[in-house]
Amino acid sequence: MKQAQVLVAALTLGAVGLSGSRAHADEVDDYVKKLIDLDQRVHTMALEFRETPAPTPDAADRRVVDAQVQLSIKNYDEAATIALDVVEKYPNSRAYDDALYLLGESLFQARDFYSARHYLVEAVAKNTGSKSEQQALQRLVEVALHTGDYDNVDSYLTRLQNVPAAAMEPTVPYVRGKYYFFRGRLDDASAVFSSIPATNPYYFQARYFLATIQVKRGDLAGATTSFDGLLKQQAPDDTGKDIQDLARLAIARIYYERSQFDKAIEAYLSINRQSTYWSEALREQAWTYIKAKDWQRAYRSVNLLLLYDPDTADAPDLRLLEGNLQLRMSNFYLASDEFSKVRDEFEPIHRQLQQVIVKSQTDPAYFDSLVGKSLDKFDIGTFVPPTAAKWVKSEPDVARMMALATDVGEMQRDLADSQKLVERIEHVMNGSGRVGIFPDLASARTKSVEMTNQVVDTREKFEGKLRAIIDSVLSTDERKQLDHLAIERDGLERQATNRPTSDEGVAAQERSMKGQFGELDRQVSELNVEIQALEAQLVAVEQYYRASRAEQKIRPEDIEGPVRDMRTTIDELRTMHDKLREEIADATHDAASSGSADQAEHETAGKLSDVLRRELTIERQAAARLGGTDRAQVDRINDLITRCDAIDVQLAAFDKRVEGQVGVRIETVTRYLTGAKEQLAQAGEKLGSVLDESKALGGGLAQAMFTRVAEKFYDLVVRSDVGIIDVSWGLKDQKTQAVTKLTSLKNLELKALDEDFRKVLEEDK
Repeated sequence: MKQAQVLVAALTLGAVGLSGSRAHADEVDDYVKKLIDLDQRVHTMALEFRETPAPTPDAADRRVVDAQVQLSIKNYDEAATIALDVVEKYPNSRAYDDALYLLGESLFQARDFYSARHYLVEAVAKNTGSKSEQQALQRLVEVALHTGDYDNVDSYLTRLQNVPAAAMEPTVPYVRGKYYFFRGRLDDASAVFSSIPATNPYYFQARYFLATIQVKRGDLAGATTSFDGLLKQQAPDDTGKDIQDLARLAIARIYYERSQFDKAIEAYLSINRQSTYWSEALREQAWTYIKAKDWQRAYRSVNLLLLYDPDTADAPDLRLLEGNLQLRMSNFYLASDEFSKVRDEFEPIHRQLQQVIVKSQTDPAYFDSLVGKSLDKFDIGTFVPPTAAKWVKSEPDVARMMALATDVGEMQRDLADSQKLVERIEHVMNGSGRVGIFPDLASARTKSVEMTNQVVDTREKFEGKLRAIIDSVLSTDERKQLDHLAIERDGLERQATNRPTSDEGVAAQERSMKGQFGELDRQVSELNVEIQALEAQLVAVEQYYRASRAEQKIRPEDIEGPVRDMRTTIDELRTMHDKLREEIADATHDAASSGSADQAEHETAGKLSDVLRRELTIERQAAARLGGTDRAQVDRINDLITRCDAIDVQLAAFDKRVEGQVGVRIETVTRYLTGAKEQLAQAGEKLGSVLDESKALGGGLAQAMFTRVAEKFYDLVVRSDVGIIDVSWGLKDQKTQAVTKLTSLKNLELKALDEDFRKVLEEDK
């Protein structure tokens, strides 16, 4: 501060002798004040900078809230990631217990039951009886029901039962009752469900289970009364309404078993169309009509079900049922039409399946190779014709195959995504904007760049004035050197055009850059729409060819090649699109003010300062030849630039501290990445062995699935043919009955005539 005062005094004294340049002196004084203020700001910034900023006291609590929000919107993977971050970073915080439960709950909702159990077991280890601990114990019971591993469940139930009634969560008795019910301990389940009061939010569920227990015990009359009691109560919420619909279904089934078909139909009809169980009720309603031999109403129910869900898994069977109902009603031509349509649709599929089975008999590894190729993005269409895929997904073997492929495929995708994430992190760490990885360091760098830009602006302004003052005393060689440096400086100034010198300027620059990359991203998104349109057109061409195959002159083998090439091209375009989107995302990060934009500006400002210093060295040599007023002006400007040099020294030291901390943190992250890469490599090796096993196991499952599917479609074709034969026999029987009836009428009429003529003949005699 004392040095600043001396400099101000010297500049003031110099101004007395420069009365002809008063305006110029005032400008120098103004910039001296600005530089003094800037010097203080740099000093304060350096004092406040912390290499390792301490986390805020509520950081863990806020992260737990974030996890709860993600869980509430069913973003389970994100919720698990956030909760895991709290568990690993804040083991001694008060939020740790809640984070453990949230982690287990998120994994449970994501159906990763084994991982969920690991963290839920940790969550209940303290035995405090807290709310989150009770919830974790309940989830452990449900995990046991899902996995079939019932070890320690009794101890969990005992702990739940020992929780004081005042502190017990309302879900506790309900979960315990469910466990007893599904384990076949009906007496225990009944006792627990009976103890749940009407004020408990799970009262409706408990009463439904009690009625179901009565059904299991054979007390159908008592069960009917219990189910009916549920219907007479006011449902508290949508879940309660669903339970009431389940009760209506249960009542209808009881009446059906008792052959009280009218009452069963009445119960089915009481379920409205908006109910989750309406289609199930409609299906059972149709079979009730069939049992009651009401063919017309049964047909209407089946037809309505197909209109409501034409792609239902049992649609082919329902269509055959329609034909049989038409046959029962003696609508022979309608029945024949329905049977013929089913046969015409599924007989070609059956032939295709048989061809594949024949091919697999000559190539034992055929199904293994199919499984190996498609696990990363499994498509049932790989194994069965696309037109048949929607009908076979409900087959048990198909479900097993899809579950296997989905699990292994997800492992492949997760591993590939993890590897890609590691690569992108390394890209950012090795890039020019690596300081942007750390928000606190990026903020410090931004402030430093702002101040550096202010110093550079001051240098440029007054060195320009200095050049004008000394221009008359420059030698030819000095002028040449300065002109050369001026060209270099001009290029750097062009690179640093509109460089920000304030927070508002930084924000505006960042918005501009993000806007430009956003526009580029929008254009790439439009390309994605075109790629999707190409794929849709290809699918449409394939469907049209299959639908009009009988009329086509193009052989299937002639179209398969172009279609395959087109699909390969589409896949390549999609890969290019995804890569472009990733590069745009990386560039957006790098161009932000907290990324490489600050680094680039910092480097440009450094180069510009270096050029200005070289200019100043030459100008000071020439200034020594000045005298009088011009020399005094040069001295004042030199003093001003000296202050700029002092601030530059502080900023350079500050930047060195920032860069040093960036290096330290990058080294820490690198250690984590090295460990992660080793784990990914190990996971890749394990997955490779799993894939080899999955190919053999999956190939066997695929073959079994294929055989079952072929049998299913063969059965559909045979039943269709049988239906057509039944129609023929029905028509023959109808015509036979008509002929028999006509013959009987003829005989009766002949007999009547014989009687009449006999009387006439007798009278003639």
